[in-house]
Amino acid sequence: MKSNVIHINGINISKKMKCFFKIFRDAWLTKCLSQSTDGWGMAGLNKQKKLRQAFEKKGQIDNPYKPGQVLDLGDSLFVGRRDLVQQLEAALGRGTHSLTFFLNGERDMGKSSMLRQLPNLVGACYLPIIYDLENQGISSSTSTLLGVIAEEIYKGMSLRGIAVRRLEYTSLREASKENDAAIYYVFDEWLKGVEHTLAHEARTLLLIFDEFDKLEEAGQEGHLNFKLLLDWFRTIIQNHYRVVLLFSGVHPFSEMSIRTGVNWAGYFVNVQTLRVGFLRVDEIYQLITQPIPTFPGEHIFGEEAVEEIINVTGCHPFLVQAVCSALINDLKAEKRNRAETQDVAIAVNKVLEIWWDTYFQDLWERTDQGQRICLFIVIILILNIQGSTILAVLGVIFAMFQWLFPVPSRKHDPSSPTSSASPMPQVVVHVPSDLSLQSSSTNTLIQRDKINLSSNNDSKTLRQDQKSVPSTELTKVEVLHLRPDSVFLFNEPLTESKEFYGRIRERKTLITRTSKGVSTSIVGPRRIGKTWLISYLRLVAPIELGNHFRIGYLDATMASSATMTGFIARVLEEFSIHTLVHDYANLELTMLEKVVRDLKLKNQVPVLCIDEFEGFGNRSAFDLSFFNGLRAMTQVGLGLVVVSKRPLIDIVGDYGKTSGFFSVYCELRFRLLPLAFISSEWPVWAESLSR
Repeated sequence: MKSNVIHINGINISKKMKCFFKIFRDAWLTKCLSQSTDGWGMAGLNKQKKLRQAFEKKGQIDNPYKPGQVLDLGDSLFVGRRDLVQQLEAALGRGTHSLTFFLNGERDMGKSSMLRQLPNLVGACYLPIIYDLENQGISSSTSTLLGVIAEEIYKGMSLRGIAVRRLEYTSLREASKENDAAIYYVFDEWLKGVEHTLAHEARTLLLIFDEFDKLEEAGQEGHLNFKLLLDWFRTIIQNHYRVVLLFSGVHPFSEMSIRTGVNWAGYFVNVQTLRVGFLRVDEIYQLITQPIPTFPGEHIFGEEAVEEIINVTGCHPFLVQAVCSALINDLKAEKRNRAETQDVAIAVNKVLEIWWDTYFQDLWERTDQGQRICLFIVIILILNIQGSTILAVLGVIFAMFQWLFPVPSRKHDPSSPTSSASPMPQVVVHVPSDLSLQSSSTNTLIQRDKINLSSNNDSKTLRQDQKSVPSTELTKVEVLHLRPDSVFLFNEPLTESKEFYGRIRERKTLITRTSKGVSTSIVGPRRIGKTWLISYLRLVAPIELGNHFRIGYLDATMASSATMTGFIARVLEEFSIHTLVHDYANLELTMLEKVVRDLKLKNQVPVLCIDEFEGFGNRSAFDLSFFNGLRAMTQVGLGLVVVSKRPLIDIVGDYGKTSGFFSVYCELRFRLLPLAFISSEWPVWAESLSR
């Protein structure tokens, strides 16, 4: 896969040029041109040598990979798909007999990224306009849907200097008072004028509906009249030659027909399905070694490491980027410049850990029992081929039945005496006899040689019938932690970044992803450092990220965030948006989306840190459209960092099975710090303690 082509500032000079020069009969001219190409070649080799030396001297590698992120127009990370592009080009080149396509494929295969590259792929006579239907506000009603379609058409044509009349939303609203069919009539009358202008300009609209299967949810919730909408799509496909439709989604028409009871295929008989699958090996090789033009991939990844990445990922574009991103993060943490084959296995484990409760859980939730049985059969066959014992095979079979047919847990019985609400148990610890504490200078209740640790926020008197846990003997150092002048920050906010120890990988991963505007989910038990990590991010943001990042923070369990209106008002306050809002009582997600877009236009990157994300568990206040709206805003510039005790899919619940809300997050799972780290850091803490 190595090439003999020399790259100089994007210009390729190969040995073939010398063959070209041989056609010249003038020997002197041929000699001069040959000397020039030799000089260019030497300059290119010297440039490569200097870049390699600078790279080795620096010892730091920028992470160019963006797993799970939609790639913008012209992003070099978008590779391959030439077969699909050629089919689209051939179909769109048929003039008035253009075909309609449905891009169908699994999540994170690159469908949305491919759609955003179309302006560079189709001819100048086409005006591509993308509608992200994952933003369910678009499909909240027929008048809203057609109004958004008309507005984007008006903006797209005006941007290219084509004058067209604007369809006012009020006219659609007036028509909706009669019935939904009247709305389509008003829109179609306006569209006739648009098509007349397009014919005069020899242009064609290419309307692209991404996440097309989201319309299924809108129809099931009664927001749209399914029959009228599907009839309208079929009419556009068959009779409007200046308007070409392109759809993209996860679920094929057959699945949507089964779930809704509507024969989708009958309305789209003239639509061809293009399957968006894995990339080819040569395309994956380019993605690994040359994600951006300046990336020294061949010096970082050896041939064996590249082959191993291809083998373990199966040329899946998302998994390739996830593994490569994990490899680069590991190399940066260990201050190394080259990845070996054994590093790939470590990176794979980290990918499984990071994305297990988001990407992989989503895949599992969307499989039926038959598909799951097939997966377990494959595992059993692999175990049998590898010579595993019969006990291992039986263990997999037993796990299969437990997974497919779980035993229902016993329901909570409020009348049961064991399940009644009980007060917080009283924690009792013994103090060594050679240590004394002053009760007036500590937040503890001292009774003889015992300390009752209670919450600072709990002002109630401890009752005698409170339960006790087994007492624990405290060492001198542990008792010293209770003194008010201790250097250890226990249950206190982080105010200085240097006080945050450990979590090197988590810190670098969070900063790297935030710098790219990618969302992160931090998951772990209480008192393990999750809130401190986002506090650390806010403290180092001006230096690590730059002043163009606006980082806001809110606690989802606060009363001010108990409703969607309160949440939006709190976010606007965190982003210092005060002058745009006059009526806080009627705030909607559309206002927040507008703020995000405005900040992006000003080269500002809004990042919202949401602590205690479980606070959004109130389904009456935060429904499916709320989570879908948040996910859609991550695609237009909003970065999210959410903190929770449980994985997001467990918090979102049943909504998570139909929404891809959690699939845009990279999960950081917090666990206890390793003993080796505690041992290595203890001298530093001890020195601080002595001071």
